[in-house]
Amino acid sequence: MPSRQPVVVVGAGVSGLACARVLADSGLPVVVLERSAGVGGRMASRRVDGTVADHGAQYVTASDPGFAALLRRLAATGLAEPWATRLHRFDRGRLSSGGAAESGRVRWAFPEGMPTLAKHLARGLTVHRQVRVTAVQPAQRSWELVTTPAGAWAARALVLALPAPQAVELATGVPGLEEPAGTAARAVYDPCWAVIAGYPDAAPPTWRGVFVGGEPLSFLAHDSSKRHDPAGTVLVAHAGGAWTRAHYDDEPDEAVGALVAATARVAGRWAAEPAWTSHQRSRASLGTGPHPVGTVTVGAGHGGAGRSTARAPSSGPVSAGGVAGPAASAATRWA
Repeated sequence: MPSRQPVVVVGAGVSGLACARVLADSGLPVVVLERSAGVGGRMASRRVDGTVADHGAQYVTASDPGFAALLRRLAATGLAEPWATRLHRFDRGRLSSGGAAESGRVRWAFPEGMPTLAKHLARGLTVHRQVRVTAVQPAQRSWELVTTPAGAWAARALVLALPAPQAVELATGVPGLEEPAGTAARAVYDPCWAVIAGYPDAAPPTWRGVFVGGEPLSFLAHDSSKRHDPAGTVLVAHAGGAWTRAHYDDEPDEAVGALVAATARVAGRWAAEPAWTSHQRSRASLGTGPHPVGTVTVGAGHGGAGRSTARAPSSGPVSAGGVAGPAASAATRWA
């Protein structure tokens, strides 16, 4: 019977997991399908040279009381910590604290890496990793999903908790998804080159994060300030969208070299020669224009309600919102 079928959430980022958590807590059967090996989406970190470094979103802020309460609970167990309230700005060759655009909001980070929040939300949920949804189609009072590795899933309702370009790829041409597909297609993202650089013998800078005016950098994070036992100083540099777009296909050595040089112009000459580097590039990192979709939620297929909704995300540089429930209203920073 369709009533026994689960709600299928496609995407195990914070938005999808928060949605799945609310549905599961309401007594509904829920399955989450995630194409990668981990959870968290753009809240991503990696272990390199003996330390954890965040190469995706750099922090979260909480405007929703429920999400703020969740962060406080995580802080009580050591999983989350207030990281910064006033960030710096580098503009016209000068580094200064705060500035007119500085909000003074508490930025939260996670000592074991940004995916900590997603891992917490995923506890007790049925999450199938390394399962890529390649097609969705309406059926009689349900939805059918085709996946790789080869498989088929039936869902009583469908949630596409994906970056808009991926949602468009799945929803375009599917009966019943015309409206949300068109809404998602209007979302605009910047790409991002990210570089992690390690300086085992360098004294840590006094700042936590720097908004950078002008390309190639847009944000520079003192990542090791988030760790309880840092292995020296670690910085994470995020390139701006225009620079990344122009240099997306550059050889890694060239892009990394340019971003390390830009890092030294902000942090000082000591940052020009890291002991090691790691890099990541993403085509869809930061929503910069109309960004109307956090998730697309679709009810029963043909023969059912056939209703689809596209919900707006929370305000912020990158939203982890757009779903029901307090845990969804985090604003995350991917510079």
